[in-house]
Amino acid sequence: LMSREIQQKYEERSVRKVIYPHGIEFQYSVVGPIPRSVNCINSLGRIIYAEELGQVQQIDIVGQKPLSAYFIGTRMPLQYSEIIDMICDPKSCRIYSLNGLWKLEVWSLEQKSTLPIKRIPVVNCEISRDYIETSYKARFQKSKPTFLSLHESASQILVVNTSCVDGNLVFVDPISLSISKRIHLCFTDYEIPSHIAEAIEKLKTLLVCPGEEGNLEANMAALFKKLKSGDKKEVSYDDFVSKIKEINAGLETGLCKKHKTIVTFLFSV
Repeated sequence: LMSREIQQKYEERSVRKVIYPHGIEFQYSVVGPIPRSVNCINSLGRIIYAEELGQVQQIDIVGQKPLSAYFIGTRMPLQYSEIIDMICDPKSCRIYSLNGLWKLEVWSLEQKSTLPIKRIPVVNCEISRDYIETSYKARFQKSKPTFLSLHESASQILVVNTSCVDGNLVFVDPISLSISKRIHLCFTDYEIPSHIAEAIEKLKTLLVCPGEEGNLEANMAALFKKLKSGDKKEVSYDDFVSKIKEINAGLETGLCKKHKTIVTFLFSV
């Protein structure tokens, strides 16, 4: 009987519903697009996407109709190679594609051509096996990682990640279409820096072990207790940083070198 009453109260409770109307302004069916290949080019008013065999389909946004396809795949008599990654620069209306032979091809959407503007080999070694299958085994539905990224800082630069082949990061200048720099990555580059690892280990020892090092432990416990007092359920970042500054200013003179390292590490985090 109690369960029935509870169920009845649950069914008769007041519920506030918020309805968000959804209207489809544009819809177009596609088949077999390459992941992350859908791009919008505002200057041309087009949406483009690439298919697995190398066809780049173009859709006119204003007219909502498909335009002529653009082929960026491998043509005979060259050896067939699938496209493993593609990126589009909407400002220059260029397509950068990377094929399975680890060659970067540059295409222009403003002029239809059967050949790329330039073909750049980004690796110097011989392609002897499928490096993606060897290095990236746990992949969702055999999707490929991101190897191309376009960055804009002081000047635009295209970064090609070939670390699974030769351990390099290749920087390509989009203006001259040449390789400007290579950075070789070692195993030590993937590791946590030694001073950060040492600070983390000292912090772990400090917070776990009692005794002489318990002063800072009591301060840290009081810190979180004070910050979470009242109606606060979460510790805000600003409150935490300001409190760490107070601890750093009040204890820096009396702390030993080990404690100073930990307080500095907490302040930097």
